[in-house]
Amino acid sequence: MGLKIVRYEATHETAVADFNRRLSSAGVDFQFFERCASQWLPPDESAPVYRTYRLAIDDEGVVRGAYGLRVQDFSINGETHSVANYQLPLSEGIFDPSFRTVGTRLLRSALREFPLLYSLGMGGIDKPLPRLLSASGFDLTLVPFFFRVLRASTFLQEMEVMRRSPLRRFIAGLSSATKLGPLAIHALQKARTRIHPDSRYSLEEAQEWGPAVDEIWERVNRENFVLGVRHCGALKRIFPSSNAANRRFIMRRDGQAVGYVVVRSTKMTDDQYFGNMTLGSIVDGWAAEDDLKQLVCLASRELEALGADLVISNQILASWIRALTAGGYLSFRSNFALAISPKLSSLMGGPLIDIGPQCHFNRSDGDGPIHI
Repeated sequence: MGLKIVRYEATHETAVADFNRRLSSAGVDFQFFERCASQWLPPDESAPVYRTYRLAIDDEGVVRGAYGLRVQDFSINGETHSVANYQLPLSEGIFDPSFRTVGTRLLRSALREFPLLYSLGMGGIDKPLPRLLSASGFDLTLVPFFFRVLRASTFLQEMEVMRRSPLRRFIAGLSSATKLGPLAIHALQKARTRIHPDSRYSLEEAQEWGPAVDEIWERVNRENFVLGVRHCGALKRIFPSSNAANRRFIMRRDGQAVGYVVVRSTKMTDDQYFGNMTLGSIVDGWAAEDDLKQLVCLASRELEALGADLVISNQILASWIRALTAGGYLSFRSNFALAISPKLSSLMGGPLIDIGPQCHFNRSDGDGPIHI
């Protein structure tokens, strides 16, 4: 049976819907996009960041696999390169052995088009996709997960990891009822906190990204990092003003724009991890290291004012990790993985175990801050 990889066009939408029905009937939880043009990061190849889709189609026009590419300019040690994020690869090989090679063909197709390729999230490094990427020569690591508890009683009552056994539920309930648990959590975070609000710094909400972002980008990007471009044009597409869930802020020091941050505050409902908490997240941000600690401090205060019970963030850049740690954030095991292709690894200058702390990857570099 012949199989070809093609761009997803409007004429394929019915075939993709049929593909999704077969996936669903086989018990696969994921579905591919049933519209050929992404609403988020629409496919404009002249833009600094866009998303486009590919399909694996057999001789009869039946869709047997699909994947997405989020294409973005990256600054890698001061030079700009086109890098792609490999998203949502799906194939009938998940449930039908006769299509077992489709997944590999999808990946090879993506690598031919964009040798500088990475994947992000994936539920950890022990899932089928990360295993395939590893076997194909990709370098993998976990992007650290950080959290800060703002309302400890609610955290103890709702955090699902605290309720996965009768003993844990009993301890969590007792700790919450007696106030010992909340006191212990807040005492631990206070002891770890090494930064406090500096009156020279302030946050102002930005209804739309403007020239201040370009000033920040040009000033901080002089340092040798690996990161997707975050100038005004890119941020307008990644965090558009049409999405009210993303709260955008500019940080000023003595009136000068020195950083930006994007936060979200989301009321969860029976979530598998966060129960019914109001979950705050520091999604993305950028500032010089001397200013980044104040960015974390002010963003945390903003999320507390928005009613968050818990604040989370996934960050791998060393300066971000130092800022979160100084802000009293605790770390926990992560299921948010990063995989980079051999050519991207070579361009970056080495394996992730060495170069990872110089890379700025977080949830905004993949599918976006979905599910939070």
